[in-house]
Amino acid sequence: MPSRGFTVADVTFAITAFQRPGLLANLVHSIRQNYPAAKIMVVDNGRRKATLPSSVRVFHLPFDSGISAARNYIASKVETSAMLLLEEDFLFFPTTRIEPLLNVLNADAEVGVVGGAMMGGDGRITSFSMDIDVFRRTMYLRESRHRQLVTPCGTPYRICDVALNFALFRREMLLEHPWDDRLKVGEHTPYFYEVKKARRWRVATCRESVLYHVPDQREKDYLPYRQRAGRYFQAYLKANNIDKCVRVVKQRDEHPCPVNPNVVILGVGHSGTSVLAKMLHRCGWESGEADETFGETISIRRLNQQAMRSGRLPDAATTALQSLPEPWAIKDPRFVYTLRYWLPLLARMKRPPALIMIQRNPQDVIKSYQRRGAPGDIESMVSQRIHLAQGEFRRWPWTKLTVDYEKLSRAVELFDPLRSVRSATDPDRQRREREHPRREMPIVSPLSDDGSGLFRSDGSALRSEDGSTLNSYQLADLLGHSFDIAMEGSAARLEEDLQDRTGTFHHGLSGPHLSSEAPLESFTLDVAGSETDLSDRESVTDDTIERSDNGSV
Repeated sequence: MPSRGFTVADVTFAITAFQRPGLLANLVHSIRQNYPAAKIMVVDNGRRKATLPSSVRVFHLPFDSGISAARNYIASKVETSAMLLLEEDFLFFPTTRIEPLLNVLNADAEVGVVGGAMMGGDGRITSFSMDIDVFRRTMYLRESRHRQLVTPCGTPYRICDVALNFALFRREMLLEHPWDDRLKVGEHTPYFYEVKKARRWRVATCRESVLYHVPDQREKDYLPYRQRAGRYFQAYLKANNIDKCVRVVKQRDEHPCPVNPNVVILGVGHSGTSVLAKMLHRCGWESGEADETFGETISIRRLNQQAMRSGRLPDAATTALQSLPEPWAIKDPRFVYTLRYWLPLLARMKRPPALIMIQRNPQDVIKSYQRRGAPGDIESMVSQRIHLAQGEFRRWPWTKLTVDYEKLSRAVELFDPLRSVRSATDPDRQRREREHPRREMPIVSPLSDDGSGLFRSDGSALRSEDGSTLNSYQLADLLGHSFDIAMEGSAARLEEDLQDRTGTFHHGLSGPHLSSEAPLESFTLDVAGSETDLSDRESVTDDTIERSDNGSV
C-alpha cells in the first residue's frame, strides 16, 4: 500500500454489466456527476449495448460469460491500487462519497476489501455485514458479531466475512483471490467464503458510503439468466460437502446491558444542551466535575478546546474518559467540531455510549445568541454548526436519538409555574404557539415519594386510571422506558403519559428508547433444483428459484 495512502485518483470504478444498457448508462452518468475525473471501466457480457462516453473504457466478453468471468477480466485490466466494484443497477446519490471506504483501507492494513451500504426502493439502508460459519454440513449466515471500529479520522467500520457488491478492493487481494469462473451467478457468498478460508485478508463494511440500488427491472431477456443463481450456489455447496445454507438474522443488540448507558449530548450552543445535561444528572447520570452554570464536564471541555486548536485530541483524552464515574452524561457544544476525534476512543470502551442530539428552532437559537451580544455573522455561524451537528449525528455508529427543545421546554413548564408565566409574555413563544398549538394541560407540582406513593406538593396523590396510588417504580413501568423520571422535581408529562401509555420517552425526547430493537425473524435458505455441472456453459432457464437469497446479493 502506498505510504501516502489511497486517494480517489488511485481507484478504478469497475462495472460489470449484462443485458441492462439503460441502467448502465444511468450509473456512469451518476458517477461522473460526483467524480468527473473518475477512471471508469466496464465489462459487458450481454448482447444489448449501452451508449457511453468515450472516456469510459469498455470491454465486451462473449455472451453469458458470467459475472465471475467478467469480474476477473476487469480485475486483470485494472492498473490502479484499488478497484471499486459496481453493478449496473446501482446509482450514485449526489451525496454518495467513496472517501469513507478509502479511510478504512488507509487505516487498517489487514482489510483487503470494504463494502459500503445501499438504499433500496423502500428507503431502507442495508450494509449486509454478515459472518459465515459452517458446522455439520450446514453453512450459517448471520449478522456480524464484531464490534464497531473507528478510523483515526472518525470513520466507523465493522469487520465481517461478507460485504455487499458495492465494495472497494485492494489490487493485491484481487490478484490473490479471483472469482470462480464456473459460477456464472450465485458467486457472492462462495467468493467471500473462499477469502475467509484463506485467512489472508479481512473483510469490512462501512455505512458511511451509501448508494442507491435501483428496484428490480429484470426484463424477460435478463431474468432467466439471473434465476440460475440458486442452482449454481447449491452446486458450489455440494462441491464443498455442505448440504444447505441457513441465513439467521439476529437481534441487533451489540452491547446488551440492563443498566443505563453512558451518554454524549450533542447540540449547537443555546439549543438547550445545558438543560438536558442537568436533567440527566438529576436523573442519576454522573456529571464528573461539571460546572454548575453549563453542566459541562470541565476536563472534557478543555480537551475539546485543545482539539479545536490542534486538529486532534491530546493523549490525556483516554485518561479523562476512564476517570469518569459511570454511567456518565457529558455535554459540550464544541462536540459539533470535535466528536469525530472521540469516536476511536469511545469504540474501545466496553460499552460504547449513546448519543442524544438536542434540536431547536434555528431562529430561536440566533435570537438567543443576539440577546447575549454575540459578535459576527450569527446566522451563518448557527447554520454552519447545525450542519456540523447533523453530520456528526449521521456518523455516530451506535445507539442515538434526538430531543426537541420546544417539547422539552413545555415539559419543564409543568413543574415551574414562574417559567410558564415568563413564556406567556414572550412574543416569540406566542408566535410559536400559534403556529404549533398544543393541548392545554394543568401545571403539575414537583413530586415526592414517601414509599407508599407519589404526592404533589399540595398533598394530593398521583393515581392511575383505576384510582390506586403510584410509587416511583410503578410510574416508570407505566411510562415504559428505562429512565427513572419519577424523581422529585423531574419534568415528566405525567397525566398525559399515563393516559397515552405509548412507551415513548416523553419530556421532549423523540426517537427510539436507549435499548435494542426487536429481534427479526430467522429463515432457512435451502434452494431447490436439480444438480448442475459447474463446467456447463449453457443457459439454464428454469424459473423455480423464487428468492434472491441464494448466495448472491
